[in-house]
Amino acid sequence: MRTLKSNRSKRYSEAIDYGLDDDEDTNGTPTRRAAREASDDDNFVVDAGAAPAEDDDFIAPDESDVDIKDGSFLAVDSDDDANGTGNLNRKKRSYHNRRKLPPGHDANAMDPYPQESRFTQTRMHHGIFSSWIRTAFWDDFYGPDPHAAARAADMFRKWAPYEVLPCKLLDEEWALQPTPWVRDDFEALEAAIARGWYERVRKEHHGQVQRPLDDLEATPYLSSIGGALKILSGPYPNQQQYSLGLNETTALSSDGLPYSSDTMETDKTADKPTGWMFDVGGLVLGMSWLPRAKTTTQILALAVSPFTDQDYDWQQEQDYVNDEMERGRIQLWEFKGEQAENGVKYPSREQPRLLQTICFDWGRAKTMHWCPVPSAVEGHLGLLAVLCNDRQVHILDLQEPDNESSPYIKIETSMATIGSLPGLPASVTIFAWSGTNRIVTAHTDGSIALWSLHPLKCLSRHAVHSTHVYHLATGYPSNPYLVASTPVSGLTIVIDLLDPSVETTSQTNPAIVPQPDLLQWSDHLQGFVSISPSSRPLNSTVGFFHSRAFSATMRKVIDGDALLSCLAVGVQHPFVLIAFLDGTVWACNPMHRVFAPRHYPPAWKLKLFEHEHIPRMRLGANLNPPDDPCRGVSRIVQGWKPVMNKGPQALINLARNTPSARPPKKKSRAIPRLKKTKKKAEEEADPGVAGAGENDEDGGLYADPEKIILREPLSRATAMAWNPNMEFACWAAISLASGLVKVMDLGVDYLPE
Repeated sequence: MRTLKSNRSKRYSEAIDYGLDDDEDTNGTPTRRAAREASDDDNFVVDAGAAPAEDDDFIAPDESDVDIKDGSFLAVDSDDDANGTGNLNRKKRSYHNRRKLPPGHDANAMDPYPQESRFTQTRMHHGIFSSWIRTAFWDDFYGPDPHAAARAADMFRKWAPYEVLPCKLLDEEWALQPTPWVRDDFEALEAAIARGWYERVRKEHHGQVQRPLDDLEATPYLSSIGGALKILSGPYPNQQQYSLGLNETTALSSDGLPYSSDTMETDKTADKPTGWMFDVGGLVLGMSWLPRAKTTTQILALAVSPFTDQDYDWQQEQDYVNDEMERGRIQLWEFKGEQAENGVKYPSREQPRLLQTICFDWGRAKTMHWCPVPSAVEGHLGLLAVLCNDRQVHILDLQEPDNESSPYIKIETSMATIGSLPGLPASVTIFAWSGTNRIVTAHTDGSIALWSLHPLKCLSRHAVHSTHVYHLATGYPSNPYLVASTPVSGLTIVIDLLDPSVETTSQTNPAIVPQPDLLQWSDHLQGFVSISPSSRPLNSTVGFFHSRAFSATMRKVIDGDALLSCLAVGVQHPFVLIAFLDGTVWACNPMHRVFAPRHYPPAWKLKLFEHEHIPRMRLGANLNPPDDPCRGVSRIVQGWKPVMNKGPQALINLARNTPSARPPKKKSRAIPRLKKTKKKAEEEADPGVAGAGENDEDGGLYADPEKIILREPLSRATAMAWNPNMEFACWAAISLASGLVKVMDLGVDYLPE
């Protein structure tokens, strides 16, 4: 950095006597201007031969002025001679050229910036949210502790080779692992605390009141469906047809076809089942896996409602009464796994069975969740929290049924009921567990409350939103009192219940979300996964919001060309399942889009299957004969190849064959359309031509009006959940609106290359 010549020069002026000196020589004293003209910018007497050749600012003096034998610079004062020529007898002083000084010794040099190397550029915005510094999120999200940042980097290296589905092998390097953000003995401590708390509650509390029901008494609580459900599944286009009746089950092979009973019993060398499918005869509005410690028997709870609850035409024709809405039921299904030679637990060849049906008169069960802490009490399943139509959360204390237990029980009085406060008309809309003895509820007035089960009391209540809250999630286990909530219309807000007096943080993008329960916590990533606003009506975006930088721009996880139906985040791994209203279910690894560098190879997403349902009234007489009636036909197509997990704008640019990913600068936002040549249109129309139909996946436009399709409501997925137990963490349950429930083992059993 060079300074001005005027700042580098020395100027001298003669003293002004103001006429006090009688010496006549003072009349010859030069004025200030004359002295300034006599002293040039670098008016130092030097030898012309000693001037550095590279210095453009050097001015050689006249040879008649002075004769200096050495080549050094002389700095002189003009005060020694009144005539302005006394500077020749001044003491010599060396002057070094600043250009030859090493860096750090220049007085005019600027100190370096104290920021790290990735923040050194200052001509543009640089921070932890820049688009090209994604690998720096390890330090910015999980730092400044170097050990925490290293754990985050290890997780990325561990699961980066698996781009769509997790690994279920027991290899130490690639095996599943619990969250690294809690102590190693966290689960054991929580189980011990829960055991002591539950034993104390049983002594002090009167307990819940329940009684068994016979088949006749349980009939009003059960579904009455008209016939079995016909199913088409298997490799496309050679699919096979079979039927499933109410509560009938079947084991599925890797190609989606059912195992026959003869094959399962005789052929032990056949491929292991990859899951099961069964028919519950209703809409599954909520599901939850039971946390259990080291057992091969897994239990899945399903909140089932009749199809007529969402059939408006049927309600008008049958003069629907509200008394039926007061009856609710929950089904407990049992699944068994078997251990292979490599130590991995696979789905058993045994058929799953309906363990028990729980009935009550609080209304339909809207959602439910098991207590996240496994019960250590012998014969005790755990605590099940259920939100019913009465807008209250009922805590059910469930015991493990034996062979002599009745298949139907009715809960007269629950262990605890929370949600209503004296003088406050607000009711509960959603809830989430925050520990063994803590539940967080959201209300119709937008408030959030923290409850204690025993003793039963409301610990705190905070006004967070102004409308109904439809999404709620807590940061259990590492941050149990960190709560994120989304209203039906407004901003997603995060509040810390340990310090609720501080300011809250929220996302700056408002959204209108009518679909409930689309917000979940990922403890491995330390953030929330939820739906994000989109500028296109045919595009749904699922984003990741880190808890430390929640108010910043979200990081995309996956995009789809239909509205979101439900999602699920892994408990023992970070993989995500997403379902859309078109009946498709997708899987992806969110780490690839959250942490991968900008020029990292594109990530992938996998369509697990696509479900399409046709109700009975739309079937012809040949498909629905009077002697063998059915309630509909469902087709399940699987075996899809992975596709690139790119956003809509990237696919639009890919369809345009443009190298740049930036949208064109146009004044009007015209809907982009893919121009097809006559030859290309013929290839896409002919299925026999190679590459026919690939345009929909590789270059499909999210804003294409042709994608606006009115689909059957019973084709969508209504709920899904990952298994929270370590040995079965790759099992996922997915419920379809047609009444089918699929339990799939989605873990892969190969090591990365």
